[in-house]
Order: sequence, then C-alpha cells, then structure tokens
Amino acid sequence: MKKGMTLIELLVSALILAIGITALMYSFVVCNRIIMDNTHKVNAISTMNLYFEGVQRRGSLAEVQSFLGGGVDAPIKVSCYVGSETFWNYWLEFDLSSVVTPDPNTDLVVVIATVSWDKKYVSEGSNKSLSMVMFTNEPEVE
Repeated sequence: MKKGMTLIELLVSALILAIGITALMYSFVVCNRIIMDNTHKVNAISTMNLYFEGVQRRGSLAEVQSFLGGGVDAPIKVSCYVGSETFWNYWLEFDLSSVVTPDPNTDLVVVIATVSWDKKYVSEGSNKSLSMVMFTNEPEVE
C-alpha cells in the first residue's frame, strides 16, 4: 500500500481550498459595501437632523427659507467623513411648498428634505438617497 497523496488528490484539495478562500474574500467585499451604505445613511440622517434643528429655531417661514437658502432652489453640498481619511459629498434639497391649515390661526408647514450621496448631483432622484418629513408651525408674530 502506498502512502501519500497522488497528484489528482492534491489538485482537487487545492481547488476546494481556492473556492473556500474566494468565497471568504468575497464576503469581505460584500460586508465592506454594506458598511459603506450604512455609513452614507447615517451621515445623511445626521445632516438632515442638523438642518431640521436649524429650521425649528427659526421664527418665521421667511427665516426658514433664508436659513435653507440654496436648499430650496438648488441643492446644498455638504461633505462628510466616511472613513480612511475620505470625505464624501451629500446633496440636500428642501421642499417647503406644502402648507396644511387644520386651524385657521396657525399654518402647519411641511418641510421635506431629501439627501443623496451620488458622486455628482442627480436632479431626478436617485437610488442612493433618503427623504425625511418634518412638520412645524409658523409662529405668530407678536
């Protein structure tokens, strides 16, 4: 009886090992993509919340429009850190066109924010974007 492995057995075991290592390396690529997607979502939500807090601090709809500035007419470009000394551009757009009046004494303003993280600004929506809605009352002027 011979001891040791034949060339065929060695090639088959090397092939099985190569398939296993390839699958393991691909899982790292997929995990990295998931981490980057989640990083973009966290940055987008944090940026929207920052602007929403600024909207809540404004005393009138005119001040809100002034605060958002270009975000109503054109996108606001915000750069955020995404890791490995890399910054990514986020594009914020705001829609203030909806006013709901359940009570004639106050106007309930709907602020819709959309943030996208494409490499270049895409005007007609993107699959790399999030939207948030905020309701705020325009304060009465005393």
